[in-house]
Amino acid sequence: MGVKVENNAFGVLSAGITTSDTTITLDSGEGARFPSLGSGDYFYATVVDTSNNLEIVKVTARSSDSMTVTRAQDGTTARAFSIGDRFELRPVAALFEDIDIRGSGGAISGDVAINSSGAEPLTVTGTHSNRVNVSIENTTSGVEYSYYEAKTDNGSGYFIHNGTGQGNSLASGETYIWSDNGKIALVPNATTANKLEVATNGDVTINGKLYGGGLVLLGQSSWTSNTTGASFDVFDYTKYSNYLLTWTVSHAPLWNHTYFRFRNSSGDISANDYHGVASWYGSTTTGSHPTYNSSGNFGGQRTFQWMAGNGTLYASQGMAIISIPHNGAWSRASIRGDSQLIYRNSTVHYLEQFSGSLSLANPHTTITGCSVFGSGGNSEYGSVEIFGIERG
Repeated sequence: MGVKVENNAFGVLSAGITTSDTTITLDSGEGARFPSLGSGDYFYATVVDTSNNLEIVKVTARSSDSMTVTRAQDGTTARAFSIGDRFELRPVAALFEDIDIRGSGGAISGDVAINSSGAEPLTVTGTHSNRVNVSIENTTSGVEYSYYEAKTDNGSGYFIHNGTGQGNSLASGETYIWSDNGKIALVPNATTANKLEVATNGDVTINGKLYGGGLVLLGQSSWTSNTTGASFDVFDYTKYSNYLLTWTVSHAPLWNHTYFRFRNSSGDISANDYHGVASWYGSTTTGSHPTYNSSGNFGGQRTFQWMAGNGTLYASQGMAIISIPHNGAWSRASIRGDSQLIYRNSTVHYLEQFSGSLSLANPHTTITGCSVFGSGGNSEYGSVEIFGIERG
């Protein structure tokens, strides 16, 4: 909707009008020279008598040769006109004020509509030295909201930053805000695999790491068929003060015990420099102390840190805190945790505890991650997660 124009449109009144009439009729066929009007459309016309007295009117509807008008526009006064007086579409000031699109500066008042079949009906090109802004502002006191609205029949659409003019083709380097039937997603660098998505029920899906919340999921591995373990090269002392390890693992068919090692750039650190303590206490045991560093590959000096046992008839689940000093003055990397040993053939289960340290020069720069593995081989199912605790 908006103001309409035609070139050199003119006609004459087929009947006189008084100062209060709001309908003007032209001679037969002359109305077709003037713009066709839809809902909200209008044009300005000038009525001129034989003495060159004139009045500007606003035509808000046209039916063939009959015009519906608002009188006394653009500073003029309503007058009486006679049959045969001229009715012309002239370039009056009100026309240009309503359009008010100038090469430099200017403001638009009222509603503005752009009707176009082109793919880009409006392009704003800025030449400022460091920015170009498109601003939406409501200056009326008490108004709480302003809106940017884009819509299609199927309810989907994009907002594209750093656009290259290729539409929704996901060009490299572009950032998309994508809406789809109430769901919204942020797509960085045109990579949908990295999108952040908010569903209509408020659920948030993050395809990446979430920083700033204190705990960051750095790695996760799960399996449902024979697997020997999981390795994570994700440690970074500049970002994380400690690490949290969680796991649940079946010890069948060959896993047997759950072991832990630190890793460096060459892989697992398997030197005989792990010094640990292990203990366990059965669910049917009463009135005695836990068993410490008993026979088998549990506590003492080892090439690994023991976390859970004891054989292929069990499964284990647990968690541990991993600490690595942030300088080379303390040449140790440590782990401390608890596990539950779950016996599949009876209701006897075990609380297990472990702690240990690896002796290693400059552990903060040498250690790259950790691994969790079975002492005897494959596990039929399991899941291992490693989290970083962000530095303050």
